[in-house]
Amino acid sequence: AYQVLGGRKSPVSVSYRTGESHYGFSVGDYDRSLPLVIDPLLASSYLGGKGNETAYALGVAGEDIFIAGTAESADFPGTGQGAGRLGDAFVLRVGRDLAAIKAATFIGGSLTEGVRDMTADGSAITIVGHNSSFDFPTTPMAAYAGSVVSGAFITRLDPVTLRMISSTSFHPNLFAVAGGPGDSVFVAGATADPSFP
Repeated sequence: AYQVLGGRKSPVSVSYRTGESHYGFSVGDYDRSLPLVIDPLLASSYLGGKGNETAYALGVAGEDIFIAGTAESADFPGTGQGAGRLGDAFVLRVGRDLAAIKAATFIGGSLTEGVRDMTADGSAITIVGHNSSFDFPTTPMAAYAGSVVSGAFITRLDPVTLRMISSTSFHPNLFAVAGGPGDSVFVAGATADPSFP
């Protein structure tokens, strides 16, 4: 925080303050006859390559921030390989200062995929999203093999390396995920399939 005094910025001490249903700032002494500027920006960065990228989900676990969405750039940063030209789901792990990519991965088959929601904790990153590929990568014992087209996916990733722990295609469209007790997750979405259990 600061005030402009005599044409110069004069710093004012400030800290975040939270309550049960609100947040705000606690400020030190300042001249109440002049405007007080509070700029809460801690860090900012750009992400992407020469194509189209969209981030749809954000998670925080420990000291890391996880960003997920859809990427279409062959020069998308982090993995060295780039996304497929039709778009792949991506997940990035960055530090809180947003200064460097710590880990990155793409998930997808030969067509289009993208993350719609994510939950992050110390044991796994769980992502859900849309899946258009018959060859979407799944793991052994998956609920559905990679044969679901125009559906969704549920994938769990290691929170440090972002390597796949488990993955399945899914018939309905999925829009939300939340962590549950132990290793369980809750997903929500929409389906027009009357045989969906």
